Amino acid sequence: MSPREGEPEFTLKPLGLVRKAIADRVFQSFHNIPQFDLHIDVDASALMRTKSIYINEKKGIIPTYNDMLIFCISRVLEDHPVLNAHFTAEGIKEFKEINIGFAVATDKGVFLPVIRRANTKSLLEIAKSSAELTKFARNNLLRSSLQMYGTFTLSSLGGYGIDSFNAIINPPQVAILAVGAIVKKPCIKDELILPLDILHLTLTVDHRAIDGANAASFLIDLGRDIHDYSV
Repeated sequence: MSPREGEPEFTLKPLGLVRKAIADRVFQSFHNIPQFDLHIDVDASALMRTKSIYINEKKGIIPTYNDMLIFCISRVLEDHPVLNAHFTAEGIKEFKEINIGFAVATDKGVFLPVIRRANTKSLLEIAKSSAELTKFARNNLLRSSLQMYGTFTLSSLGGYGIDSFNAIINPPQVAILAVGAIVKKPCIKDELILPLDILHLTLTVDHRAIDGANAASFLIDLGRDIHDYSV
């Protein structure tokens, strides 16, 4: 394509199939779903201690922070089925299976592999599954079947140094959790100002399916679970 008169020169990159699918999906989500966000800061010291334990043991796979979050999310969703759901024209489908999708960035775009029945898996089983699915995605080997039947999605940009962000819901799911980097911040604890390792969570929900109180209850419970996490 040639520049119009007076237009600067440019390079046109045609939309690939993955990029076009992402564009269509986020447009549909952003324009058709009334979304609102809730934010919370969580003391992530327990997650960091857990990772250190696995690193020091020097055996087997080392779970990532995302793996630990998937473990926590899947357990908390058991008590909050309204967030483990799809919004459809016929009604809200609350699923018995808890299938957590997680975002994987590749040079072709973002893929959303799904860990099926995550709440029935140990942390190491989740870590093994997520490592395999991430490898498939980055090598362009992720079958469409491995991205199906997600009931909740986790998106993290902590590895890129982003403190916090708002994610866009992956329809027909009704919620997505955005996670930033763990950042050391001065916080008041027991009337003392202490440096704590803080993780910022942003929960985005579909207001057609979820009210603020339901979303807040889930996010508070998740924050408590992360704070109290132990191997």
